Amino acid sequence: MARFVAKFVFVHSVLHRAFISGVVTDGLLPRVHIVSPGFFGWSQPASLSYFAPAVDTGLAVVRRKYPHFNWTSEFLTGDDMNDCFTLRDNIQYQLSKWYYNRQYADDVLTVIVAPGCFESRFLNQLAAGWDVPLITGLDYTDNMGDRREFPTYVTTSPLTPVNGVIFCALFARMNWTRLYLLHDTVSGPYYAFQASVLPLSIPANCRTLVTQQRFASTNRNVSLLLQPILRDFNSKSRVLLYLGLTNGLRLILTEAANLNMTSGEHVMREAYRAVMLVKLVDTTTYSTPPIRQFASEWRALARDKYNNTNLRHDLMLNILIAGHTAVELMAEAIQLAAPRGWNQTPPSGKLLADHLLNQTFDLDIGKARILKQGQLSVRHVATCFDLPQGSFSTCLISRNDALTERFLWDRDTSASWFGGQSFPVDEPRCGFDGQRNECASKSNLRDRLAFGVVGPSRRLCRISLQPWKLFGGSPSKVPALQLDVRIPAEDSVKDCYSLRDNIQHELARWYYARPDGADNMLTVIITPGCYESQYLSQFAAGWDVLLITSLGYAENMGDRREFPTYVTTSPLTPKNDVLFCALFAQMNWTRLYLLQDTGRDTNAQYYASQAAYLPLSIPAYCRVQLTRQQFSSTAANVSQQLQPILRDFNSRSRVLLFMGTANGLRTVLIDANRLNMTSGEHVFLAYTMIDGKDSHFTWETQNEDDELVRRAYRAVMLIKLIDMTTYSFPPMRQLATEWLALAQAKYNYTNLPSDLVNLAVIP
Repeated sequence: MARFVAKFVFVHSVLHRAFISGVVTDGLLPRVHIVSPGFFGWSQPASLSYFAPAVDTGLAVVRRKYPHFNWTSEFLTGDDMNDCFTLRDNIQYQLSKWYYNRQYADDVLTVIVAPGCFESRFLNQLAAGWDVPLITGLDYTDNMGDRREFPTYVTTSPLTPVNGVIFCALFARMNWTRLYLLHDTVSGPYYAFQASVLPLSIPANCRTLVTQQRFASTNRNVSLLLQPILRDFNSKSRVLLYLGLTNGLRLILTEAANLNMTSGEHVMREAYRAVMLVKLVDTTTYSTPPIRQFASEWRALARDKYNNTNLRHDLMLNILIAGHTAVELMAEAIQLAAPRGWNQTPPSGKLLADHLLNQTFDLDIGKARILKQGQLSVRHVATCFDLPQGSFSTCLISRNDALTERFLWDRDTSASWFGGQSFPVDEPRCGFDGQRNECASKSNLRDRLAFGVVGPSRRLCRISLQPWKLFGGSPSKVPALQLDVRIPAEDSVKDCYSLRDNIQHELARWYYARPDGADNMLTVIITPGCYESQYLSQFAAGWDVLLITSLGYAENMGDRREFPTYVTTSPLTPKNDVLFCALFAQMNWTRLYLLQDTGRDTNAQYYASQAAYLPLSIPAYCRVQLTRQQFSSTAANVSQQLQPILRDFNSRSRVLLFMGTANGLRTVLIDANRLNMTSGEHVFLAYTMIDGKDSHFTWETQNEDDELVRRAYRAVMLIKLIDMTTYSFPPMRQLATEWLALAQAKYNYTNLPSDLVNLAVIP
């Protein structure tokens, strides 16, 4: 093992120093230089170890096909880019350092060809600024169809479009609106990642109600786990999307058969007669003679040149094909734009990318079509089980409509489902319990105004007020109305996550179980909202009832066609990413250093979630280069951690966004002062949701270094996401007193938040 590691390190160091191939001394030929930033290693599919053989074969093809150009290439690595996360955090620094110190003249055409992990958006910012072509083979950005934002960017990734779009189109084709997602938690990181990302990647206009559940197929009591899950599935949908390996599916099908759920009314992904198997990559296209020939070359290169002694059978063909295709497409664009080369100025990256858009090319590796949005046209198939043949056969094929640019599914004319032509609906006509209104008798009831208050609570209360009086309203205004306040709750709703996963089922069951004559009742939904606002709005819009949330909200609720009945009173609008983007634009800041305090603290979980979410959610139009670091303010050697971090910050930016509480910021400022970084040249941004006792930012702690921190605080800009000064006027204080009494006496809340207590006792 040690021998293998030493051998690998040697190869990596050679590649890191300079791995430039194919340099031709003839200065008369126009030169094209490909740079491929990334990292080498076998732990992650997006590494250069898997991608490099494809670059080699692609170069061999274009050198033979277009010998009137001088084709060279280089793999760019660095000690601070050793996995997908560090690559994302450091790519702009390393690539820009390489670009501005490159060892060739400006008449050389630079092309960036990389696999891509999570850094495509950052790569594009540089490529667009330099006007050089960028092609990624695995990662890509969802909105790259905006060619003003991505003028030089094209991708050959086989993973387009995002899975959310693929499944949304499938649901639309089948007229399915309810999906039950079941994840086997022992199926590896890929399915775990999909289980977390897929619900978020489904487009906002895809009216699909998603319920999520999980189980462990290796659990000794797996049958006891699955039975209630499958019964829950049966009560909520007829379409189950299984995310996991085949062993877990076999267990599911066994239990489903025992419950008579494999007779054709239910759909499960990945198995037999009741299964539709969706292939995100159509591997039948990988069996052509050219690809078989290239595969043998890739295998030899991986073994002999890149030290892959543990070859996988399939060599990750999708990555290799994407990489080779990227190099060939790049050459086609150059040949179209400048067939005779150039004298001094190479063609622009935008021009080269434009030559690829909406075009089909006959390459040595096969046909390739680039869509208008710069993505490779990829075919996906859905297969159904053919019982007589005992195998899966194609029943649906995807396509990209040339006129509407929509992703669509077409049915294969020979496809059948349990011998018939109709696929199952996702909900029985009379509802899952057979009690839907149109199937039951109706009767009249007196007018009633109902507020459905939905939250992660297990309490249930009903308050009837007659006559109606709210906030001093006159009873004579609405003498014939009765007010019901209902807080529906079930054992399945215990926290924000289970609320999100179960809200539509619970709310629908409550709505359709209303007494006869409920059609004469005006229903209003008022709820705090955790992560379920989007799902609540789907029902509210369908029922045409008013929905008001007071905390969570849907980001795109400005689309009133999508959210016609939805209003929010949340103080958290807009999202933090929009707030910070606007601040950066106002200050003309383009480089941000994000520092997270991971130490044990009352707000550590909040800042950890913000540190993970904020970099991914900053709007695409916000051109901010971001570097991330973290430290623990409670560590014994905190100063030893901070000093190199602060020096790194000083070399990259002058704006540091600190994610942590006042104690951690105090530690940062003390070390920053030692490095003379609190004199006004640097800005330390800190923020808090509510400036209460747990997050109160102050320099004064009755400590000997108070004066030092007081002076250092001049370099701090504190952002309060909620301005508490607006909460101190008399009506608010009066209401706070009532809230405090109700929370203690009626709702048994003995651990009251300090902010509510403070507000209630303001003199």
